[in-house]
Amino acid sequence: NMIQTDAAINPGNSGGPLVNSVGEVIGINTFILSGSGLGFAIPINNAKRIASELKNTGSVNRAYVTGLSVKTLSRSVLKYRNFPFSNGVIVDFVEDGSAARKAGLSIDDIIVSASGIKVNSASDIRKVIAERDLRSGDILILKIYRHGKYKHLKLKLGSQD
Repeated sequence: NMIQTDAAINPGNSGGPLVNSVGEVIGINTFILSGSGLGFAIPINNAKRIASELKNTGSVNRAYVTGLSVKTLSRSVLKYRNFPFSNGVIVDFVEDGSAARKAGLSIDDIIVSASGIKVNSASDIRKVIAERDLRSGDILILKIYRHGKYKHLKLKLGSQD
């Protein structure tokens, strides 16, 4: 969840402010793509939250979907299997005792959406967690397809220790 900019960002500018046309700080410069002229910044609201957490607790609470591995399903596989949907990822590993196992996920479940957002890859799940600013202990609702039926599972996010 970054701000993309074509403002001149050079080595050594990381950590500096990204400002809008009226001088308001809207982000913190983080990195550049060499040769492309594109820079990326952390949105200021994210930076404020992180700074506040660091000040108050000494750490940042990040949410992770632990114990779950998925693979992207190609459109051709989805069509060949005649599924009633055109997107999804298939669960190929669930760690014993993990949040995923406790939520009821099983190998070969197909995750179709996360919190109502269509899922096409593992990165889509991570994106939903980041965009909704979900934390350890928060619930991610997964819509899955198992044995010809849809099901909604509540995945309680854990932290990476």
